[in-house]
Amino acid sequence: MPDSINDYYSHTDKRLVDHLLNVAVNSRRIIEELAVENKELFMDLSFLIGICHDFAKSTTFFQDYLFSDDPVYNNDSKGHGRLSAIFGYYVIKNYFRKSEDTKFYPILAYIVINRHHGDLIDVKGILGETKILNQEHVTLLQIKNLKNQKYTHRFQNLRKFYKAYNISVNDFIGKYELVKQYIICDLKLLSGDMNLINYEELIFLYSVLLDADKFDASNTSMHLRKHVSPEIMSSYVSAYHDYSSNISSIRDDAYNEINAYTSKLDLKNKIYSLTLPTGMGKTIDIISFSLKLREKIEKEK
Repeated sequence: MPDSINDYYSHTDKRLVDHLLNVAVNSRRIIEELAVENKELFMDLSFLIGICHDFAKSTTFFQDYLFSDDPVYNNDSKGHGRLSAIFGYYVIKNYFRKSEDTKFYPILAYIVINRHHGDLIDVKGILGETKILNQEHVTLLQIKNLKNQKYTHRFQNLRKFYKAYNISVNDFIGKYELVKQYIICDLKLLSGDMNLINYEELIFLYSVLLDADKFDASNTSMHLRKHVSPEIMSSYVSAYHDYSSNISSIRDDAYNEINAYTSKLDLKNKIYSLTLPTGMGKTIDIISFSLKLREKIEKEK
């Protein structure tokens, strides 16, 4: 059995600090391999989300639940999404406090962490959740629980882990009520900002966290992203071309027209659609277009 007296655990076979760091590093690595704008910013942001996402597993409520079969520990107090999300908001708010251009990143991080064991819901629904008294009661119990652990070995180990990244757990606990009010204000601001970029960044950060978290929780090695040449689809089309079919020439015209269009693309446009009749080869056309689009993004961005 793990030494649960000196260390917190995220899973029965994994120390919490190891899991937090693994998810943070893997999140950063996922973005590092992508061709995205503001890559360094998103690498830092995803790293911070990773080291915060399971923070509230440090309560004795969760630790007792993890290492006991007694159903008495299987209650709402073992939950860790909301308090971890509030902590993540605090950390990222401090990190970006001097930048106006990143004003929504703390609240996006809050949503991502809060929902990382469930489905995303709209911001107004999340606002409604913040007003549920039972949730607030549970989170206050968890904060009190951490205060009571202040001088234990495992709390000090966790505090030192975060201190290495200039994050003060004690400061967060002391400012919990203030942070909560900031979150409510930012949720209201975000709900009134109908900006597609906010949605894209939310989905992006959410998918990165889920990918990194599930890989580490399952003790699976991160896969390496393989390069796929855009020309692979041209080779495929040539190899399986049916010269006896009358429709093949029409499919070829559509395929060539779509591929020729990639050279004219304005990368400021984020959404594309393709409408063709059934049997015209839309699947092949879209794969080919996507590979060429990715290559164009890599070269120009």
